[in-house]
Amino acid sequence: MTCVRSGANEFSVSTTSSTSSAYISLNIRSLADGGFLCSLGGRSHVVYVTAPVDGPSGMRLSIAGQNVNFTPDYDPSNLSTDVAGKLVKQLVPDGTHLNKGDAYAEIEVMKMFLPLKVEESGTVAWSANEGAALSPGQSLAHLTLDNPDAVKTAEIFTGDLNADPDAPPTSDDPKKRPRAHILLKDAVASLSRVMSGFIIPTDSLNQALTDLNRAVVDPSLSVYEIDDQLSVLAGRMDAKLYSYLTTLIEDYKIKVATAPANLAPFPAHEIPQKMEEHALTLADPAERTAFIALTTPLRETSLPYARQSSKSALNSGSERVLLALLTLLRDFIEVESNFCDNVAYADAVDALRRNHTEDLPYVLRICRAHSQLCETSKLSAMLIEVIGGAAISAKQVDDVAPPTSPTRLSRGVSATERKRSVVEGAHSLFAAVPCLSEIGKMGGSAIHCSLAAQARKLLLQETIPSAEQRTSRLSAVLNKATLMKGDDRLRAIRDFVKGENMPMMDVFLDMLTSTASSTDAKAILLQIYLEKVYRPYLLSDFAYDSSKSACSWEFQAKTTKHDWPTINAGSKVDSVGDLTQLLSRYARAGGNERRHMNPAERESESDSAGFGEASRVPAATTRVGAFAELSSLSQLEAGFLEKVLLLFPQYTKAKPRSLSGPINALHLAIPSPTFSAGTTDEAISAQLAALLQPFHEHFGKADIRRVTFILGRMDNNTRVPSIFTFRARTEFAEDAVLRHIEPSLSYNLELSRIAKNFKIKPINTEQSLAGANVYLYQATPKQSSLAQDPKASKSPRLFVRSLVLLPDLTTASYERVFVDSLNAMDAAAGNLTKDNHLFINLLSDESANLDATILEQIVSTIMNRHQKRLLRLGVEEVETKITAKWSPDSMPVSLRLVASNPTGLVLQVSVYAEIVETGAGSNAEVAVFKAIEELSKLSKKRLVAGSDSLSGKSVDTPYPLTRPFTTQRRLAAAMTDTVYVYDLPSLFDSAVEAQWSAYNDEKKVGGFAVSKPLVCTTVAELVVRKRGVRSSSSSANTKWTMADYLNGNLEVVETQREAGLNDVGMVGWVVTLKTPEFPAGRQFVLISNDITKSAGSFGTREDIVFKMASEHARKHKLPRLYCAANSGARIGMAEGVKKCFKVAFKDEDKPESGFKYLYLDQKDHDALKAQGAVICAQEEGSDQDKHKITDVIGTEEDLGVENLKGSGLIAGETSVAYNDIFTLTVVLGRTVGIGAYLVRLGQRTIQKKSTSPIILTGYQALNKLMGCEVYSTNDQLGGPQIMGPNGVSHLLANNHFDAVLQALQWLSFVPAQRGGELPVSDIRGIDTPLRKIEFHPQAGVSYDPRMLLAGGYVGQKWESGFFDKNSFVETLAGWAKTVVVGRARLGGIPMGVIVTENRTVEAIVPADPGNNKSSEVVKQQAGGVWFPDSAHKTATAIRDFNGEDLPIMIFANWRGFSGGQQDMFDEVLKFGAQIVDALVSSKQPVFVYIPPHAELRGGAWVVVDATINAEVMEFYAAEGSSRGGVLEANGAASIKFRHKDLIKTMHRLDKVLVKLDSKLSERISDAERADVAKQIASREAVLLPVYDQVAVQFADLHDTPGRMKEKGVIREAVKWADARVYFYHRVQRRLAEFSVRNRICAIDAETGLTPVGASKMLEKWFKGAGMKDWDDDKIVLQWLSENTHEIGKRLDKLRQDSVARAVKRLAGQSSVGVLTGLKQVMESMGSDERETFEKDLQVLLDL
Repeated sequence: MTCVRSGANEFSVSTTSSTSSAYISLNIRSLADGGFLCSLGGRSHVVYVTAPVDGPSGMRLSIAGQNVNFTPDYDPSNLSTDVAGKLVKQLVPDGTHLNKGDAYAEIEVMKMFLPLKVEESGTVAWSANEGAALSPGQSLAHLTLDNPDAVKTAEIFTGDLNADPDAPPTSDDPKKRPRAHILLKDAVASLSRVMSGFIIPTDSLNQALTDLNRAVVDPSLSVYEIDDQLSVLAGRMDAKLYSYLTTLIEDYKIKVATAPANLAPFPAHEIPQKMEEHALTLADPAERTAFIALTTPLRETSLPYARQSSKSALNSGSERVLLALLTLLRDFIEVESNFCDNVAYADAVDALRRNHTEDLPYVLRICRAHSQLCETSKLSAMLIEVIGGAAISAKQVDDVAPPTSPTRLSRGVSATERKRSVVEGAHSLFAAVPCLSEIGKMGGSAIHCSLAAQARKLLLQETIPSAEQRTSRLSAVLNKATLMKGDDRLRAIRDFVKGENMPMMDVFLDMLTSTASSTDAKAILLQIYLEKVYRPYLLSDFAYDSSKSACSWEFQAKTTKHDWPTINAGSKVDSVGDLTQLLSRYARAGGNERRHMNPAERESESDSAGFGEASRVPAATTRVGAFAELSSLSQLEAGFLEKVLLLFPQYTKAKPRSLSGPINALHLAIPSPTFSAGTTDEAISAQLAALLQPFHEHFGKADIRRVTFILGRMDNNTRVPSIFTFRARTEFAEDAVLRHIEPSLSYNLELSRIAKNFKIKPINTEQSLAGANVYLYQATPKQSSLAQDPKASKSPRLFVRSLVLLPDLTTASYERVFVDSLNAMDAAAGNLTKDNHLFINLLSDESANLDATILEQIVSTIMNRHQKRLLRLGVEEVETKITAKWSPDSMPVSLRLVASNPTGLVLQVSVYAEIVETGAGSNAEVAVFKAIEELSKLSKKRLVAGSDSLSGKSVDTPYPLTRPFTTQRRLAAAMTDTVYVYDLPSLFDSAVEAQWSAYNDEKKVGGFAVSKPLVCTTVAELVVRKRGVRSSSSSANTKWTMADYLNGNLEVVETQREAGLNDVGMVGWVVTLKTPEFPAGRQFVLISNDITKSAGSFGTREDIVFKMASEHARKHKLPRLYCAANSGARIGMAEGVKKCFKVAFKDEDKPESGFKYLYLDQKDHDALKAQGAVICAQEEGSDQDKHKITDVIGTEEDLGVENLKGSGLIAGETSVAYNDIFTLTVVLGRTVGIGAYLVRLGQRTIQKKSTSPIILTGYQALNKLMGCEVYSTNDQLGGPQIMGPNGVSHLLANNHFDAVLQALQWLSFVPAQRGGELPVSDIRGIDTPLRKIEFHPQAGVSYDPRMLLAGGYVGQKWESGFFDKNSFVETLAGWAKTVVVGRARLGGIPMGVIVTENRTVEAIVPADPGNNKSSEVVKQQAGGVWFPDSAHKTATAIRDFNGEDLPIMIFANWRGFSGGQQDMFDEVLKFGAQIVDALVSSKQPVFVYIPPHAELRGGAWVVVDATINAEVMEFYAAEGSSRGGVLEANGAASIKFRHKDLIKTMHRLDKVLVKLDSKLSERISDAERADVAKQIASREAVLLPVYDQVAVQFADLHDTPGRMKEKGVIREAVKWADARVYFYHRVQRRLAEFSVRNRICAIDAETGLTPVGASKMLEKWFKGAGMKDWDDDKIVLQWLSENTHEIGKRLDKLRQDSVARAVKRLAGQSSVGVLTGLKQVMESMGSDERETFEKDLQVLLDL
């Protein structure tokens, strides 16, 4: 049976065996006592589950008091297992008889061995072999039972379910159907259930749609809905008003019943009007408010009908239905906005849970609705279609549909069918725009994209001015122009065409007919049309002949006034200046060097063979065109055409025919529809060609080059006319490629470049959008082209060609054209694929002066702005062409910008000038693209894999089928959503440019702008090769293996080579970056997997490349970055053996019974053994030709365990590298097994948030192990929601670019080499070192500790923090939130920083899907306490800082460690000790500072005390309010200032008690003594609270900074406001001091001089130079910087003494050895150096 939930309490049940669609519907509600109320067939039943389904006797139900038992099946004949595992051993052979309880098999489950036993006696027959993997329920064997009656199985029901078989069928009689408002309510409820994710049976959904259509056209809908609301107000509202409204409703009901035809809508507007009038009569405000509240439901019900714009009762409910449908659309948006745009399901659910922690049922509702996305999207598409139909009607785009023919809202109705919509006439159609806009922004899955395209298409239709609006505008222009004459008229026409550029093709023929009564208006209309379609030409001598209904004109290409500039082959155009000089020089040369070859003057041909240079019209030719209007095609046969041909001077012989062939153009327009609806374009073309056949000779006489027909259409879908062009060179056959395009524009489309490699087919579009003529072509690769490029995709792609005349080029104008082109692609959403191309030809005024640099910036800006949309539309390349002057004295030249973003992250823009190149080849003169390198960003293109420059190629170069590395990029994206490995350098280049841009923006604010280096990034690939063998050698010599590495025969070299030449799935580079911190350049080693080779798995060769590249980094002390995207250690099979082995079955006739072993025959054995591929043994008793395979070795590389050895090699290397150099891993894709270990061993990690899990085993393998679908994605195992909160990932990035940018930001804090100078930034213009700290913590007020570090807004005011503005970068933010760690700058000096979180935070332990009993645990962690995780985080951060050579600043505010049982179990003690370990290993200065109102107590003080590592650590506290001690003051007072001490203090200080004590000491009576004692006790009780506070205050005074300094536990108490300045000087001084003392220690290592001793030696030098104040940081720093020479001399002296001591020590061991060493030293010297050395030696030895 199949049961689906069709509502909150509704279920539909059907049988799976049924051949019909019969089902039953149930309504089930839970009862308070655990039972269920079940409604079925109109009857209710109470149901209780009295025994569970897994009970020993099966499930038992109590239904309406009767017990129903569901006995479980019992089939002991089927031997199976209910868990996943492995069949280890068959304990009995096939055919064995077993008794009940005997074991028959042994299986392995989760590394445990379990026996399986039979439940009945019988004979076993095996169906599974030993070693077989078992899934739950899988049969192992069949048991033939001794007693077959022991099998008990249920009988399968095969009929149909019917809750009430006697119920009559549903009637279609309108009189028997429910009323309209009931139909509408139920229909909307059904649709709402669909949108909520419930599954509605198909017939129920169809019935709901039918009911909705019926209800909306029922005139009684409004009155019954309003009457329902009014009926509940009977007796509760004014009787007179109620009577009036009731009468109004009843009268209309009578009209509906008696005369429904032509009935006016119900006057619903009177209801809110009358209620408003009545409300105004109520004087009491309270009474008025109560009345309004009471009647609100009635008012809201009547308003949709009151706003209805329909004048007929039919469809009068459209406004009401529209509001209901919009509610459904909003529900869809509410759900899918959480899941669209490629958001992972787990991430979306996690975000919903975080945002709705108090309303988890809401999260469940959202997830349930999303689970039925296919159905909800279909419904949404239907709703958009319905709303779109109403919108088209509202705009009156066409009026072909009869106004009274209602459209049935049904599934599958085409959006292009113009029928009446159920919401047509609704007043609130505008309210749909926000919904459609939200849906139009959705992306990600194919469903979201398809729905978004439908919504955008509808919105696009709304933005285009309607035909009526454009007709009205054109009429106004015509009326105005008819009042003008001569040049004024021509100027007005051209200003209109150039300024407004309004689409007019769809209204042109209609207006041509409407202006028949005005010859002047028709002539102006034709002239406007011709100025638009002939805009690449100069038009003149326009004349209209009303007797012929035709006009004529002369035209000449605009480009005839100049020719192309010429340069010598090989010349470079490095800059815009070079181009400008070339053009100016060429313009001054006059006509001596002019070239008459302009590809912009050729016309396109009808097929690929005709594209090219053929039939070119000479540039200076004056041509004639004619345009004639026909009433029908029959006029052609009636002699009309001969009259029109008289307009051509060649026909009348007034001019001779052109020597270059036909040159003139003829346009024939037939405004009225000529062909019947449904006639194909091919049929029309054939008929027109046949009609032209008799006139070929006449066309030749008139020198006609082409004949163009412009025909009105009968097609109701569009008003754009059909255009067919017939050319003379093909004997007036149609040029099908240019169908529906004006041929005067066609050559600007450059279709020849497409047609050389593709078959092109035009895609009809309804309208040129917003003035741009946009033409779409579907291009399918030709077989001949595919033969030359077999790897290219065979799929068709889209070429979009946009032609537009721009009066001026600005960012806004170009963006308008750009967006129009993308809108056209959206309109053709069904044809979208990948590899699409956009070409924009800007037909600008060639006399205009344009700056090429600005043009490049405009294109780059717009491309970046619309990058997401370009990716969604599959646009690979955007090509922009413009012809203009680039300086006032230069000639015009065509410039072409080719922009692409192959990675989706890095924009490439290449700029080319179209120039004739001479001297290439045998004195050839060729029009070529010439790159302007200054604008082409060639430095970046060198970093982009497979950059394909057009420079030097012909302007006719065809578009390629594929671009370099497109396949690899798509494979990388498909496998794990990462980038191709050779695109990484370009990512780093773009990231460093972004750094420079951000740095410059910050500096500019303060007036210190900086300039970026021209080239920021250079790379050299690290290639592993055999020693002494060059890469150019034969492949046999260059191939290397792990054995070569182990024998030391390999070396790694820096090489410049093309991308993609790697034969190993691991690539390394030495990258040189010029960053703001290192403008001269810094280097690092970049290593990355190539995911396109063996899925990025680690074989031994990959391991060696990784190892040697990492060693190269360690050798040169360079930072090492690893970009991880891999599949773990490689797994392989010996394919050679796999093809040959044979199987020795236990029974050759029954292979299903299992096998004994694998073997090879003699021939294969001899061949494979010779190759060392197998090890075999002869099986006893077997044939001599059967060689049993005992070991498969294989001849292939990297099949198995050897890869694990390589993995161990690089694991150890990474661990060593973390200690030796800076290591950072950027996880850009899935990283598995050894890849995950490399991430952790490298410690510092940046993880991309999407599709970049860090895992040991894939979720599919775990699911198989567990035997069920537990995990759904790898992100559940190692995604950012796991690796961020557990501290593996330090930073999380939104995408690849952000990840690389974060990596460079991290590098900016790190020295160029390990142990090198820190990268100190110039912060002028950003911040100043010598300023006060403005943010001050308040006592008792919790605050964000990041405010201490970075500052922030307090209210509306910015208050600065300790470090430089905007310099703090937090890491490990998701883990152990009671501690904040990161990096920041102090006066430009990079520092590691640790600060305590003083607020309570949450630690969340997620539920494990693999454990049904687990649940999410949320722990509250108090601020100011070290927990196990935060202690671990602190130790980790200190170790990382040490590896980065960063001085450390710890802002300490800990009350101690959390020492509860759970925390002790979680190893808080161990992690606390690790803090000490990390500090002991620190080599750079460490400063511990207790901030204002902070405290450091007990064990927390111990682990950061300065004596832990006195060589580098110093302790400070904020002056005044900071505290430090063993216990908090309250605790100390409770222990050391007990009650008795408080009493003593009271009696010592309180005058009253002193007096009473004195009195008590006197001789007084017992009664008086008792009274005094009572007074004393009373006084003590009054004073006790005060003295408790006194005790706490006294204890607190023991913990002040003053006492800390006096006791020597802190170095200084520093006022918080001055702390920045103080530590800025202190850090500078300590770094300078450490630099010198480290050199001292390195020189004098033999004597064991400690760093502290070296500092004392330096202090001695300082004081010996006459200086006194060693504690004054500024004085010491100045002395160190001014006395570098003197210090250097002292260091040289130390070095001499050290060497002398070493020589003396060595001489004591072996004087001969010393002499031998001296001899070898002298032999290595040059002659001059040796002579000097000998003289010095003689002087020294006094010889």
